[in-house]
Amino acid sequence: MKKMLATILLTALCFSANAKERTVDFSVYVINNYFTCDYVETVTAKYIEALGGEALDVECRGGLPYDQWNRVTAVIDSASADEDNTVLNTLTIKSNSRMNRRITDNCSLSVKVLDGILPAFEVEEVSKRDTCWGSEGRFNYDLTLRAFN
Repeated sequence: MKKMLATILLTALCFSANAKERTVDFSVYVINNYFTCDYVETVTAKYIEALGGEALDVECRGGLPYDQWNRVTAVIDSASADEDNTVLNTLTIKSNSRMNRRITDNCSLSVKVLDGILPAFEVEEVSKRDTCWGSEGRFNYDLTLRAFN
């Protein structure tokens, strides 16, 4: 029994050594758009997963029915691809892609959430273009990440 517990503990310690748990705080405000916190939390968690992370906790304050601002705190596990961080992965997120339309069709919300969560990841390079005005418009992120699972 003691040997089994020691093995479990050792495994947990090895896993947590590779984890990169980070917390980000950001606000979402989109002209003439109001969001419930549930919706913003879901969109945030889905973008975290799209970047290769795991949303350990996403918490939102504000939003409907109280106010137009949503304040978000997200705890993200952006575990590295390998221990040496030598693997670089490229990723493109576009507003007109099928993956993005399944997350949300609101251009400004997508950009605010992506800008809010990117600091939790080890982004080597980012090229961003957006022409969002409220919910309308288009965006494109070309990313090179070290912390992509």
